[in-house]
Amino acid sequence: MPPRNHAQEFVRMWWNLLWILVALIAVLACVVAWLISPTDTSGLRVATNPSPDYNDAVARLKAWVDEDKSEPIRPECNTQWILQGGPTEHVIVLLHGLTSCPRQFDELGAAVAKATGANVVIPRMPYHGYFDPLTPAMANLTAHDLVFASSRAVDIARGLGKKITVAGLSINGPTATWLPFIRDDIDQIAALSPLFGVGGMPRNLSPYVSNALVRLPNMFLWWDPKDKQNRNAPEYSYPRFPVRAIAESLQMTGAILEELEKRPLPCRRMVMVTSETDTAIDRSEAVLVANAIRDRGGCEVVSFEFPASQKVAHDFIDPRQPNAKVALVYPKLIELLYPSAIDSRAAAN
Repeated sequence: MPPRNHAQEFVRMWWNLLWILVALIAVLACVVAWLISPTDTSGLRVATNPSPDYNDAVARLKAWVDEDKSEPIRPECNTQWILQGGPTEHVIVLLHGLTSCPRQFDELGAAVAKATGANVVIPRMPYHGYFDPLTPAMANLTAHDLVFASSRAVDIARGLGKKITVAGLSINGPTATWLPFIRDDIDQIAALSPLFGVGGMPRNLSPYVSNALVRLPNMFLWWDPKDKQNRNAPEYSYPRFPVRAIAESLQMTGAILEELEKRPLPCRRMVMVTSETDTAIDRSEAVLVANAIRDRGGCEVVSFEFPASQKVAHDFIDPRQPNAKVALVYPKLIELLYPSAIDSRAAAN
């Protein structure tokens, strides 16, 4: 039996370990590359079916509520509307935030209707407004769901008046901004505390993180990790949210910026409203999107930020939120959205 060559065995062992390490690194690199690679955003392009007239639009609103009766929805969280009895010059579609429901916008909708004479539509987003605040159904929410429901509301709005405004809060700020790219009947959009980026997340990492979170296992996080379901908030607002829903919204930011490289935002006017004390969103990302739209031309961009001294929260819409400041916020929003309409009504009175 020949003598064992320990040196050769040692070298062979380390070569084997090295190849295993290289293989593991290669597999890990492939997994990471897959996780952060661009996702399919074709679901953001939905078919449109504009309502031909006022009566048809009203029938569609009622049908929407009838459809939702099969789900365990709180009565105040159904799709809502405020109508003037016929077609109006202005129609506004108000898109509520993540884990809230149309109730969030009811008082602002009434204020807009009174100040401008507009018809108002407040659609319920899928999986929102359930009696069970801890419903696991929220885990199914996708960007397609947000776009589909919002575009359906615009279809209805088309039969309610001439000039359509779509205003989206937080997660639906990107939704409102995306809609003009897939339909040509929106006059004005408003992005309110828009979630174009997450507060505290480096801007350059945002696309990669959102791509990964869309593919990784979903999980729920508490809005208030300390008080959880006992947090001080409206009872119809869920106390937790699915991480993937945030990632799905960020996918729209990427789609918006990508589309802006090809053409201007096909909308007459955009209003961007943020608060200096809002840490939930990346305000610099909101500025980036607003500047990209402005630089492309073709769409007037109006930006406004509530100063830190006014302590306006991320959700500056819902009057039932703690420390709500709607007496300050609502008049400013209406002024930003409808300056000419308010001036003309004031002159008439």
